[in-house]
Amino acid sequence: MEWDKRLRIGASVKNSKRLKFQIMHRQVHPMVYLIVCDRTEDGRLSILPSTVLLQKQYPDEALYVAGMAGSKREAMEITGSLLEEAYRENKDYDVYRHRTGRGQMIC
Repeated sequence: MEWDKRLRIGASVKNSKRLKFQIMHRQVHPMVYLIVCDRTEDGRLSILPSTVLLQKQYPDEALYVAGMAGSKREAMEITGSLLEEAYRENKDYDVYRHRTGRGQMIC
C-alpha cells in the first residue's frame, strides 16, 4: 500500500497519522473510508471502508491511497475534488499520474 504524500484528509478525521499507522497494521476503524486507486487492474478510483483491508486475500500492496474520510459522504466529496483537480490541471481524470507524476494509470 502506497500513501499519497499530499493525502487528502476529511475534516471529520482526527489523529490522521495515528489512523494511518493503525490501518497499515490492520487495525479496525469502522468509521474511516479510504479513497484508493488500484494499481493492478484498470486503475479505478474507489471508496473503501478501512475494514475491507482486514481481509487477508485483499491485495493491499496494489493500492495507492489518495484520501481518508470519516464518512462516505465526505469520501465522495474528496473523490470529486481529486477528479476536478486532475482534470483542471491535466485535462484528464488520471488522478494517480496527477498526484505522483508517474505512470499511465487512468483513475
